[in-house]
Amino acid sequence: MLGKYKNIIIIIVVIALGLIAYSIFRPDPEVKKLLETTQRQDSAQVLGDDITKAINQIQSLKLDRAVLDDPVLKNLVDHSEPIIPEPIGRKNPFAPIGSNSGGSSEIKNSATTTKTTSPAGLKTN
Repeated sequence: MLGKYKNIIIIIVVIALGLIAYSIFRPDPEVKKLLETTQRQDSAQVLGDDITKAINQIQSLKLDRAVLDDPVLKNLVDHSEPIIPEPIGRKNPFAPIGSNSGGSSEIKNSATTTKTTSPAGLKTN
């Protein structure tokens, strides 16, 4: 008769052990909140210290203006080329071709022509 209930008893014991282990190893919500708050304060303090160090390093820099009077620097020539403005594309580049790019969902039917090239390189319609 014990063999009939053996599997049920094993399952109940495993579940009970699991619940006991969970209750023992589960962190207390108060402790968890305290740890999170402490970690946030520590990371904010480290970030603040890094910023303070960087500002102190920048303030301690001394620039030598004699470098700007160097003849080699004055003999440099600017070889840059002006940037030519390019035409702007469609308002909505993702709209289907032939549709109103103003946001309308209508698609205009347009007649398409196909151009083929012969082996000699001549275009035909």
